[in-house]
Parts: sequence; C-alpha cells; structure tokens
Amino acid sequence: MKLPLIKKLFLSLIILVIIIFAICIIVLYPTIKTIISLGSEITEIQQEVEEKYDLSKKLRRSLQEIDQVEKNTNQYAKAYIKRGDELSIITALENMATENNIDQTINITFIENQPTDKNALAQYYKISFVNNGYFSDQISYLDSLNKLPYYLIIQNINLEKRNKKSGEINPLTLTFEARIYVENK
Repeated sequence: MKLPLIKKLFLSLIILVIIIFAICIIVLYPTIKTIISLGSEITEIQQEVEEKYDLSKKLRRSLQEIDQVEKNTNQYAKAYIKRGDELSIITALENMATENNIDQTINITFIENQPTDKNALAQYYKISFVNNGYFSDQISYLDSLNKLPYYLIIQNINLEKRNKKSGEINPLTLTFEARIYVENK
C-alpha cells in the first residue's frame, strides 16, 4: 500500500516532531533542572559569603577599636585608687590647701559595701572637708581638686560666710563630702 505524498510528508513531520520533543525531554529538561539547581546553590553561596564578609568587617572594626578600649580602660583605671593610699591622698589634699591659702580640716573614712554585682565598685573613701578661706582661694582649691588624676565625686557642697560683717571681705567656710572609689582587686 502506497501512501500518498501528503500523508508521507505529514507522517514524517509528526515523527520528526516526536523525535525533537523526545530529544528536548531527554537532553534539555535535565539541563534546565541542573541550571535551576545551580542558581539556587549560587544564591546560597552568595548569602554565606555576604555573612562571612559582614563578620570579617565586624572583626576588623573590633580590632581597630580594641586600642581605643585599652586606652580608655587605662584612663578609667586612674579614676580610682588602691586601698591603703589614704596617706598620699591626704598629703596631696593638704598641699593643695596650703597652695591655695586654705585652712583645711579633713576626715577620711573607708566604706565597704557588699554589692550584688561583682563588678560594682563597692569600696570607697568618704572624705569630709571643712575649708576656711576667701572666695577666690576656695574657687582655686575646687579647680585644683578637679585637676587631680583620680575622680572625686563631690556631694553636699555648702559655702557660707564666717564673719557676717558688711563692707569687708570676709573669709568663707566651704564644707562638702567627696567619694573616691577603690580598686576592686
């Protein structure tokens, strides 16, 4: 049986389409699937690289800041004193009073609290001051206190005239309390 030419062409075309479709399914589908899989893996790798980059950036910044932190730590270490340094503190305060023409009476007490936080500075010296002198000398003395290498936390400051004579320059009495924290070692 002979098929007409049109039917042969049509049949050949259908067979060719089926072969091309089979090739597409056999070759292209796995390739497309592999490409999609590679795309998602590339995205995951990109996210991991970005996370590592962010971590390295933070590490680099931390390393740069470590010098500043060490410098600040050394500066803060100077803000408090060691236990047993009362004599040097008293001597420095008396010398400042003499330099500023101040008649000074000081009382120093060691206070030791039991903190709930182990890093808290619970130990400190409480220093009570009674200074007699002229206003400008008192201000100079307070300025000298401010220039000390350790911090004095001043509380309850009071300034009053001793002799209440009008028209004269009268000496003043400056009373206050201060704290100096003690190293926790």
